[in-house]
Amino acid sequence: MKSPQIPENEFERTRALDELGVVYSPAEARFDRIVRLAKKFFKVKSVLVSLVYGEEQWFKARQGLNTPCTPRDISFCGHAILNDGPFVIENALEDDRFSDNPLVLGPPHIRFYAGQPIHNRFGVTLGTLCLLHNEPRAFSHEDRKDLRDFAKLVEGELAKRAASPVVDDFLALLDSKQRAALLEPLTGAWNAAGIEEVLTRELRACRSREFGLSAMKIRLRGYSDLHERFGQDRVADILKFAAANIRDCVLESASLAYLGKGEFFLVCPFHDHEKHFQTQSDLKFLFAQSLLETQGIQALVEIDINAVLIESEPQIAKGAAHWISTL
Repeated sequence: MKSPQIPENEFERTRALDELGVVYSPAEARFDRIVRLAKKFFKVKSVLVSLVYGEEQWFKARQGLNTPCTPRDISFCGHAILNDGPFVIENALEDDRFSDNPLVLGPPHIRFYAGQPIHNRFGVTLGTLCLLHNEPRAFSHEDRKDLRDFAKLVEGELAKRAASPVVDDFLALLDSKQRAALLEPLTGAWNAAGIEEVLTRELRACRSREFGLSAMKIRLRGYSDLHERFGQDRVADILKFAAANIRDCVLESASLAYLGKGEFFLVCPFHDHEKHFQTQSDLKFLFAQSLLETQGIQALVEIDINAVLIESEPQIAKGAAHWISTL
């Protein structure tokens, strides 16, 4: 196995990623959609937005893979960022650099890899949009052009700030280790500590702006039976599916947390009551119409929602911990 070299501009790369504040930031629907579409378009097992940072490659978005990161020294993306164009391995078992790589010999059993470097607006390489598959395959000139186009979509989103100014300001205060401590790794959502801090800041903003907050606790119905029915790996897929469904259904300014045991907590800044109730209706409809397919099994995931619109001073004064624990 050959570990990737460190780029000559590694300091510049690291500074660019730090300035973006995107490493160990919550998963976002805008990136979810790109990898979901790319997976369907290229018909591969996994698609990742991989940011190569320090000793890791961390996945801002992922389809078909549960782990949030892997070590840089065994990464394919560490090699890909050394190139200007697509880095393609059509059969990893026949490539001396990768044939004995742990990611080839063990899960996810990579055989095919194609990674297109992604850059910031100054042209600094941040990571890749990459395709993984567990069988060898050819990758044509047209395929490479299509992968570049998908990567340009990722670059366009990376150039934008987070939709919620409250969350954006909060992330700017934290380094990557502090952000990592506030995320739930499987779903890419905030954890309990993270959402309490976000909700505290959103409540504070309510006092100075003319909007309210919609707080919702979303429970997967019958969660206690899921492990027995489907097993741990399929439950992990169900949780990722549920988190992506929720993100896809709400405003980009919303913040999502996974609290454990099938419970999600959603915070949405709203200017009107109608949107508060419409979001609940939209979520229930989306889950009722979305059939999850995991490892050959199809399942309909049902949800229950408890919600409150927080807009008055007495409600705001109760604080984040109150709303998270009582809904």
